[in-house]
Amino acid sequence: MFRNNRIFFVLLSLIVFLSSCKTFDGYYYSLDDARNEIYAYSGYNYIFTEYLGETIVDFLINDNTLYIVEISVKGKKSNPKFKISSTTSFSVEEAVKQFILDNNYHWESTPNLVRHPLSWCIVTESFNCSNNNYSSYVFMYKDESYCLCYNL
Repeated sequence: MFRNNRIFFVLLSLIVFLSSCKTFDGYYYSLDDARNEIYAYSGYNYIFTEYLGETIVDFLINDNTLYIVEISVKGKKSNPKFKISSTTSFSVEEAVKQFILDNNYHWESTPNLVRHPLSWCIVTESFNCSNNNYSSYVFMYKDESYCLCYNL
């Protein structure tokens, strides 16, 4: 009986340990664990997430920096695994300056995303609402409401 309890405890410990670890091919069992690999997730002001089947795209705004992170999703819906595919960063200030200079959509491309090409721009919320009204996320920057517009 003592031996059976010991085997049960060892198996249970092994299951708990393996479910909180990284797989051999670099995937995590937890989305939060995968995100913890990137320092940008530790202190962001805004996070916006797009779920695209086998890919998750996170837009993080941390002060003056926009991070775009692509996360690969592998496995069944009941037991998915996650891995950071690519990360890129841009200056929010530069994107805002470009909008002020052009007073128009100034699309930037992000070619290093593996599965989904992405273009994005930052415009004021009022401009986006009164013009093309592209898919976007609203955020505050220097006391003004802006839209992070995107095309996936």
